[in-house]
Amino acid sequence: MSSEIKADLIKDKSGTKTLATLSASAVTLHSDVTFSTNHQFLGYKNSDQAIGDASTTLVEWNADVFSSWDSGTSKGLDLTNNYWVCPKSGYYWIYFMARISDGGDTAGGAVLKCTVNETLSSSSLGSATASNFGTVHAEDNSYVDSISNGSVVNVTAGDIVRLYVKQNFGGSENILGSADGFYQTKMGGFLIR
Repeated sequence: MSSEIKADLIKDKSGTKTLATLSASAVTLHSDVTFSTNHQFLGYKNSDQAIGDASTTLVEWNADVFSSWDSGTSKGLDLTNNYWVCPKSGYYWIYFMARISDGGDTAGGAVLKCTVNETLSSSSLGSATASNFGTVHAEDNSYVDSISNGSVVNVTAGDIVRLYVKQNFGGSENILGSADGFYQTKMGGFLIR
């Protein structure tokens, strides 16, 4: 047995405000009607970025997968200043990953640091040489595999989240970018509650 509801208006429970007007071809919603968003973001590098030896470097984002920046509220992923501005207070799952060149067989390591308002929120440590830990065994063995981490972070609307990388392989190395959609170096997150 099927049921059918026919209406040309939907009102609030008091019956005083029209929330939607329906016609044969369209539904028009009142401006007070809103749908919740999940407040997600994902930034990635589509080109390489040099990082000096034993220096902490801010990762420079050049692509926003979800186009989360809202210039009206100055919230979302800011590609100019290389940080994410929290649009709504709550608990977020924030994750990050970087693929870093290691310059050959030099011993050393790399650290990623995720900060909220310049305070460390989580970090990921990778210690690597070209022939063991975390290495992509390509023909030239020249890249450390992606180092990644993520955590639940309690952030307030307006908080600024940044990702930094530090490496000590003995010379300048690259944070690798990719324009092929593989997002080798990225930072993202979404609202949990």
